[in-house]
Amino acid sequence: MLWESEERSEYEVQENGRLRPRLSPAYQKVYRALIDQLVAGFNLSRQEAGYVARVVVGLSMWRDERQALAVTIADLAEQPRCNGVEEWRNRGSVLYARHGVGVNCPLHGEVSGNGRLVKYVGKLAERQTAVQVAMTRELIFQQQKQQLDSLRVQIEQVLAELHRLHRFVGGV
Repeated sequence: MLWESEERSEYEVQENGRLRPRLSPAYQKVYRALIDQLVAGFNLSRQEAGYVARVVVGLSMWRDERQALAVTIADLAEQPRCNGVEEWRNRGSVLYARHGVGVNCPLHGEVSGNGRLVKYVGKLAERQTAVQVAMTRELIFQQQKQQLDSLRVQIEQVLAELHRLHRFVGGV
């Protein structure tokens, strides 16, 4: 992965006060090489080439992020997940997994009719922990899917803008 793994911010503040994503060393290398190629090949100024390179490198970073999210989602999809919520009974000693009305669960199965799944987990700490981990895994799975959808929309919007720009410029 070409993202920086250091604990510092993923963004840097530019001179004009705007935030810009911090590039990993690998992306910085690609960014600089792309600017040089654009200046030499298309007779652009370094500033113009920088704008184009930022868009290309940004799309590349999003592509890598999208691929990483897809791998994470695929890994989570193969593991046990529960879309229920915890329901404790008998003074917090017995755990049940309570699901939404008409909602099927990847771990506990399908709802009969238009009812609600309420599955007994029990008092054993191992079983309780396993279901709690499955519930957490489902939350992460849903968050990652939303993030992937959001990223897909962002990429499509940028590509549409680039297509409009290409038509406006006339395919220079």
